[in-house]
Amino acid sequence: MIYDPENSGAHYALGVALLKQERFAEAENSLIQSGKLAQENPLPIGMLGYVKYRQKEYKAALNYYDEAIQRNPQYIQGFFGKYDIYIAQEEQDLAISELKNVLAVVPKHPEASYKLGMIYQSKGRQYWGAANKYYQDALISNPKLSAAYNNLAWMALEEGSDIKQAFEWAQKANAIDDKVPSFMDTLAWVYREKGDLKSALKLLKAATEIAPSDPSLRYHLGVIYYELGNVKNAKQELELALNSAAKFDGYDNAKEIFQKIK
Repeated sequence: MIYDPENSGAHYALGVALLKQERFAEAENSLIQSGKLAQENPLPIGMLGYVKYRQKEYKAALNYYDEAIQRNPQYIQGFFGKYDIYIAQEEQDLAISELKNVLAVVPKHPEASYKLGMIYQSKGRQYWGAANKYYQDALISNPKLSAAYNNLAWMALEEGSDIKQAFEWAQKANAIDDKVPSFMDTLAWVYREKGDLKSALKLLKAATEIAPSDPSLRYHLGVIYYELGNVKNAKQELELALNSAAKFDGYDNAKEIFQKIK
């Protein structure tokens, strides 16, 4: 910076370094200077958007991201930045639009496709067809995206549509990442659906060793113990789940089973 104050890249690098130190005002000044020196480059303006996002100044952040995209309509990080803001503001439909803007530039972009899958999955079963499509698009571009396999397996299991396919997807997720408790949980629940309670038990016991405070895992482990006839262990696991401060799907069912064996 001392030797070449007209170097846009030097100002940009300094701005990024200052941002990492959370020296936001100084970072902003360096990035503004970088943007002035390279008026066709979207990077410093996009980074300014991120500086404002970090400070929860969302309106200013959106303006910067829009300016960066105007400089280069193929600057997909601008769309991702706007997506992050809309997610923070719980504006799902606007977030979806930004991810689709990414796909217009890079069809089947794995991150954008996966995030679209997550949003549509969270919107409810009537949107799971779209979620399925986007997860599979993500896997076309990135066959190692284990979370997409896991989520596909869980939706198929919940719908009861194709247990064989759910099993294959769950196995793939665990083959790629074999120590992720939520993936182990999904595969265990598929084993349960297939009637293989012993395999389900083995997986859930291993999962709870990794994440002992996860009430969902405790609940599922309690259900397996209950179905195996081990009332003592079932009661213990269900009690741990029900006493957790964290919410989990299946709370009412866990409480009902616990009351039966209490």
